[in-house]
Amino acid sequence: MKIKILFFFLITIAAFAQRPKMHLIIAADVEDNAYTVRNFSKEEKIKNMFSLVSAELGFNLQTKYLHTYNYGFSAKGVLDTLSKLKILTLDDIVIFYYLGRGYYNEQNAKVPLLEFQDTKKMLSFDQIRKKLIPLKARL
Repeated sequence: MKIKILFFFLITIAAFAQRPKMHLIIAADVEDNAYTVRNFSKEEKIKNMFSLVSAELGFNLQTKYLHTYNYGFSAKGVLDTLSKLKILTLDDIVIFYYLGRGYYNEQNAKVPLLEFQDTKKMLSFDQIRKKLIPLKARL
């Protein structure tokens, strides 16, 4: 009987471990120095929305917060986090959500550059995309 319970337990853990994941990376400027505001409510709303989506899809949600309060709102922090991201199944989904300021570097630009607090460094969506494509996630 103990062996059957142990076997069932191991099968359950193996099935849970192989379950696809939704990797939510929220880069948020929660301390906007221009307005002296500290606001975590937007990123919590985003997390709650993707919690509902992941539950409906049957995916495990893994959230990583990149903001001034814990990790620093830096371009280097974003690129490092994306470099360390581990995709375990081909069904995994990666969501990069940016809450901050952006600026258009050209008059006809369709997508703004993302501004971070490390010496006014800006990232383009192309730089972020180049970090995500090698992961070969589903979406």
